[in-house]
Amino acid sequence: MDSGPELDKLVAEKVMGWTSIAKLRWKDPKGVTNFVPDYSTDISAAWEVVEKMSRGKTDCSFVLQFHFERYYAKFGEVPIDNKRWNSYLTAPEAICKAALLSTLEV
Repeated sequence: MDSGPELDKLVAEKVMGWTSIAKLRWKDPKGVTNFVPDYSTDISAAWEVVEKMSRGKTDCSFVLQFHFERYYAKFGEVPIDNKRWNSYLTAPEAICKAALLSTLEV
């Protein structure tokens, strides 16, 4: 899945805890109805994902690397298994996809 609205909605639902209340309207966990942020294309929105994933966890690490013109992100315990890394062109996309993979592993 490429960066964009579909990935943003998936991150909002699976990682951030949002719920869909209508076709284009969402409710965040605080009960406020909003449009889904551009998690996969906006670094400030993607950083909210990092904060959510690491909040309240003492055993969770986050690593974001830039190597050979690609971004690599991983949430999880250290040491990091290099076979499980995926590379992406942008940091927000790497963060979003790593967060989704991390939620699937739990």
